[in-house]
Amino acid sequence: MTSVDAVHRQTAARGTLSPLLAMTLAILAGTLGIAVANIALPAIAADLAVTTSSTTWVVSSYLVAMTAATLVAGRLGDMWGDSRVLTGGLTLLAAGSLGAVFATSLPLLIAARAVQGTGAAVALVLAIAVAKRIAPEGKTGKVLGLLGSTSALAQVAGPSLGGLLVEVWSWRAIFVLLTVVACGAAGIAWRLAPGPAAHGARPRSKPLDTRAASLFALSIASAVTAITSVATLPWLAVAILGGVAMATGVWAWRADASAQARGRAAVIPRGLMGAPGFSVTLAMNALVCGAMMAMLVVPPYFLIGAELSAMEAGAIMAVGPALGVATGWLAGRLVDSWGARPVRMAGTALVALGCAGIAVAVPVWSWWGLLVPMTLLTPGFQAFMASNTALAMQAAGEDRGAGSGALTLSRNVGQALATALLTAIMATLVHVGGIRIGSPTVMLVCFGAAALMAGIALLLPVLARRRRFLAPQQVVM
Repeated sequence: MTSVDAVHRQTAARGTLSPLLAMTLAILAGTLGIAVANIALPAIAADLAVTTSSTTWVVSSYLVAMTAATLVAGRLGDMWGDSRVLTGGLTLLAAGSLGAVFATSLPLLIAARAVQGTGAAVALVLAIAVAKRIAPEGKTGKVLGLLGSTSALAQVAGPSLGGLLVEVWSWRAIFVLLTVVACGAAGIAWRLAPGPAAHGARPRSKPLDTRAASLFALSIASAVTAITSVATLPWLAVAILGGVAMATGVWAWRADASAQARGRAAVIPRGLMGAPGFSVTLAMNALVCGAMMAMLVVPPYFLIGAELSAMEAGAIMAVGPALGVATGWLAGRLVDSWGARPVRMAGTALVALGCAGIAVAVPVWSWWGLLVPMTLLTPGFQAFMASNTALAMQAAGEDRGAGSGALTLSRNVGQALATALLTAIMATLVHVGGIRIGSPTVMLVCFGAAALMAGIALLLPVLARRRRFLAPQQVVM
């Protein structure tokens, strides 16, 4: 254990209430920024006198900025101190929210949302890094489980809360709420610890390679924009964005690899990707989080097609996140008592079984077929997230900020790719197969694909162990 970690373990032993409150509010603010915005788009369009379709960039700008900033946010936390950078990110999130409150045009609102997204990236990435640092010995899973419950709470309460604020006051009230939550979190985070060591900083003589950092951000932003805009932008524009993402990504990787020779600190620590098990956590994170996107993308069409009211469909969709709120803390306790690896395998298996159950049950029992498999799917996902995050932070070691940034990036990219894949499957079934978009057949195919993703994730640790076992024999031969 390093001297920095020792400081924090001593601090944790004296109590973690204030740090946990700061981390909880940081997760809440970052997740609410996504959850509450969609419901306000029609009101924003009416108030700013623009088309509803153009307001989708209010959501997209947040997501693109948040994803693009994850790697750099985590690395800066390692270099400058995670508590300090977290405070700055929350302040940025509050400033963007305040800018959204006073935005008088759509371009200004989109710009404010991009600032929000950048701050949210810092909040979501470094909340995990700080949580790992301040968690009492043997309680890391419990802390991560609490953060998982908080994220689920924001997802289930966000749309309802946003709708209430829009109905009673205005869409601007949503961003007032985000400003208040972000300011509260920033104030508590700033008081976490008085000294440099207690802020999680490590002595570094080299500044961050800004060229590599900028190229990584541009590459990620281009890739996410291309993936999320496949259905709305011309194919030529998507191809150009994809080309820019690939070219700048290769350039960024090469620049980052030579950073040390140029007297700069790399954005991605050289030993991080080679840390035992770390690449497996990233791949599993992308696959399982991608599989879970089926619950957000596909069922709304089916439920409306089943002639349920919007309120009834919303109530059914809220069952999953509600189970996530209730089981997140339990998942964390299981990680601490049973160990992260068995809990990760069990959680992944439950996600695969839940997706397969929905694929099979819905064509037979209609919307009732969603409910029982959800009791496997959502708790399984919470168990996976708590355990996989704990393993990623363990593998990252002192580079926990960079590790958390890479983990968050893998989740976001996995979700974006899965959304594009599921949308393409639905479009193909509708336009080529002549199948109604809300039909049970669409549910069968899409959730079958999701179950396959989770099944592949379940195999990755086994394949990785087999590869490590065979490697010495290959050397002898």
